[in-house]
Amino acid sequence: MENNSYCEKGQKLRYLYTIAHNLCVDSYRGKRAEVLEEELLAEDKEDEILTGIAVKEAVSQLTEEEQELLLLRYVNEVPVSDICSILDISRFSLYRKTKKALRQLKDILGEEDFK
Repeated sequence: MENNSYCEKGQKLRYLYTIAHNLCVDSYRGKRAEVLEEELLAEDKEDEILTGIAVKEAVSQLTEEEQELLLLRYVNEVPVSDICSILDISRFSLYRKTKKALRQLKDILGEEDFK
């Protein structure tokens, strides 16, 4: 006798509901999100570009050491221990310098503009 995955146990209606449920779930998963209008996408891109320009200008006003520190930590996502060995500083010193650089960036950018 063949081994079938479905065995008749008198629950035909329940089995049909399960099939219908699975088909509905599959259909829902297959639908893609509606595409936003080009105007909305253009506005989002414009804001993103303007924010990027403002951040680059603000970062350029920091010292080279602060720029390098922020680049390593937040852009390249280098682990703290590696940054400490690269810059030859302690973890505490790295933490203090990072906080100082971020505080200066907030002051330059105007913290209320980027919340």
